[in-house]
Amino acid sequence: MIKTTPPGRGFRLLQPGGGDPVHALAAGTPCGARLMATGRFGEDDIGVACYHSKTGAVELYLNHLVDQPGEYVVVDCTAGAESFASGLFTRLDLTFLVCEPTRKGVGVWQQWAGYAADYDVPLAVIGNKVLDEEDIAFLREHVGGALLACFGHAPAVRAMEQGRPFSLGDLGQDAQASLTLLRRAADARARDWAKLTRQATEFHLRNAAAWANSAAGEDLAGQVDPGLVVGPQALLVTSGDQAAGDVLALAQRRAAPVASPPSRVTRAGPAATGALTALNARAGCAGASWMKTESCYRLGAWAHRGLAVMTGCGCCWRRRACAGTRPASG
Repeated sequence: MIKTTPPGRGFRLLQPGGGDPVHALAAGTPCGARLMATGRFGEDDIGVACYHSKTGAVELYLNHLVDQPGEYVVVDCTAGAESFASGLFTRLDLTFLVCEPTRKGVGVWQQWAGYAADYDVPLAVIGNKVLDEEDIAFLREHVGGALLACFGHAPAVRAMEQGRPFSLGDLGQDAQASLTLLRRAADARARDWAKLTRQATEFHLRNAAAWANSAAGEDLAGQVDPGLVVGPQALLVTSGDQAAGDVLALAQRRAAPVASPPSRVTRAGPAATGALTALNARAGCAGASWMKTESCYRLGAWAHRGLAVMTGCGCCWRRRACAGTRPASG
């Protein structure tokens, strides 16, 4: 495996906080978040390894991560344009660029925006160390509508850096309001699993051709699984439940109503139930009452009945109550 190796059938996909060897490396924090770190150089690395050999672990992790709405993975990237040395910059739903109100600060924004322009990468600017309205006006002049929020001087943060106890409640109201804006902006981003998969494949093939094939002594393009799109359905496909994965893939694409169930029928296990529930919640339909509606079929029923709920009925995607649907055939 190299840093860009995409997932495929037989791979283990990761979920935030999952019981896997990767998340077992995480350390707990007082606020309840789990912390993982990379980038530290060992004795054998000094004078030999580049920093990309460390940040590649983050790209590999994100390529194999399936997170759901309401789950957050925050990556503290290196400053400047370092992320463009790999495909890491395409792995994020939303990139917050922290810029001070200086020419150097907005220069980072201009560099990022230029490099990312061809890759449909959402960006937002966070003003940092902002003192007054003139600083805000300076940022708006150079970054325009990309400016999302600003942070000024926070004594509580300085105290934390000096080793004193800290909690989010120690921040002032302005800083807490800015943090709320950041989370709302992240929540508003719709996940495009197909694009994430496509871009992961693109950068893997680039790296394979540029250096990895020679280093490995084989054509690493063969690591690409052309039939797999990363997402909730991939949790089932990679574990061998292809039919249930097909159901979720169709549901995610908000497919048109179907006249008959899929040709392959499988019992929907806990993984399918959980994934369908998450999709239903994202659609804005109350999962508990939805599951109890006989006319919409229970999630614990056959996988093709789950497809009837998600696509044949269609009402869940239109965000209104399920008022009775045609029965599933077969």
